[in-house]
Amino acid sequence: MNKPIVSIVILTRDRYNLLKKCISSIKDSTYKDFEVILIDNGSIDNTKYITKEFQELNIRYFFTKIKKLSRLRQYGIEQAKGRYVIMIDDDCVLDPKYIELVVKRFEEDENIAIIGGNLINIGFDKGSLNKGKGKIGINCKYETVTKINLAEVFGSACMSIRKEVFEEVGGYDLYCDFMEEVDLTLKVKNRGYKICFEPNAIIKHYKSEIYYRPLFNSPNKIRLYLFFKYFTPKTIKEWFSFFYNEFYLLGYDIKNFFLTFPFIGTIKKNLFEYSFLYSFLKIFNIYINVIIKFYLIFLDRIIIPFLYIKSKKSRI
Repeated sequence: MNKPIVSIVILTRDRYNLLKKCISSIKDSTYKDFEVILIDNGSIDNTKYITKEFQELNIRYFFTKIKKLSRLRQYGIEQAKGRYVIMIDDDCVLDPKYIELVVKRFEEDENIAIIGGNLINIGFDKGSLNKGKGKIGINCKYETVTKINLAEVFGSACMSIRKEVFEEVGGYDLYCDFMEEVDLTLKVKNRGYKICFEPNAIIKHYKSEIYYRPLFNSPNKIRLYLFFKYFTPKTIKEWFSFFYNEFYLLGYDIKNFFLTFPFIGTIKKNLFEYSFLYSFLKIFNIYINVIIKFYLIFLDRIIIPFLYIKSKKSRI
């Protein structure tokens, strides 16, 4: 009996050394019936020569300058010929049995559409150690989880999907430049498919200095877009609950903002330990960052949601 072909889709840009480690780990896989779909998002380093280093592997290289991550991922999966698609990032290293375990879970249950791998984040700060696994909270807010049994959304660094299901639900929502995995998860769940976690499919995710997502994105714009797409309030009670939750989330952001505010004790310590000029510049930089952060919170939490709701009503 022939084993199903697996397509491993990797997005990359200017991370040749990390990409080389990633593909090396794929090469060592116990499961050999796979192809690698390498989507190069405008690299100017040696990425285009990576296929020469792994000529024994079936690597299909595509160069593109598509901007949005959702469009990039969609483009990569569209090139896939396999029955199952494994999405990973170029700063990831797969366990040798990763592909084998994912295929086994898919083959055991035809109703499983998405499988989340056991992502281990290495080199990240404390607040990002659990990235890649989360749940959908109030008003469609994405929240990372520490207990894996609570996870219902898996990041694209450790997510595998049945390609026919991906096509059935229409793939990613290309409007999203953030939370595209949340949208895909909601689509799949609404069709009655299962989303599960495979604890033994281990993947190590190493922190990199190059960041793919837009610097000034608005997660709350996408959050509200997804909320109204899937959970539009239909009664006065539901609208009241929506606005109540929005005020709660706004208060949560303001609380986090004030927690970042420098205390007087810290200022005195800086003035004592360093020269006056150095301390002045350091403190000035801190306060400027705080002001910018407050502006972004105001823009992201109040202005953009207001404009979005207003524009939605005008379209109706």
